[in-house]
Amino acid sequence: FVAYAGPNGAGKSTTFKLLCGMLAPNAGTSRLFGMDPIRRRVAVMRRTGVLFGNRSELWWDQPLSASFDWKRGVWEIPRADYDARLERLSAEFRLDGLMDAFARELSLGQRMRANLALTLLHGPELVLLDEPTLGLDVLAKRDLIQSLKRINREDGVPLVVTSHDMDDLRDMAQRLVLLP
Repeated sequence: FVAYAGPNGAGKSTTFKLLCGMLAPNAGTSRLFGMDPIRRRVAVMRRTGVLFGNRSELWWDQPLSASFDWKRGVWEIPRADYDARLERLSAEFRLDGLMDAFARELSLGQRMRANLALTLLHGPELVLLDEPTLGLDVLAKRDLIQSLKRINREDGVPLVVTSHDMDDLRDMAQRLVLLP
């Protein structure tokens, strides 16, 4: 569990976008899993979960379940794997009872928990989280951090997280990379 910290404009989000193939480097190369993320974006993303705290993959005017069903189809997750993961993630992020609610009806904390579950649904080998606690109250932050630590510890999924809240990073991560 690595915290990736630095001031605004230091390149934290840009690093994540380079690793995911959302941006191409101006010079040099970027590699994730030994692959060029620009040329092999789908292959890289099949193995990576990415969450940008200020963005959502949830369909605003559809039930939460529709976003999860869409993700299952996009990543061709076998039904048995999908059902098992969704059950576990729903319990971990307290989504039971919310799957029929529209994303626009959810609180910020509920949407963030749903976005995290969606990020983890395809069983990524690496998870990049850019400001996952953005805008959350102190209790929602605490719960989210505990869930992330549990997933890292129990599932062995490497997590790299950015935040401007050093207390959050201290509570989450085992290592800190500080950008100037």
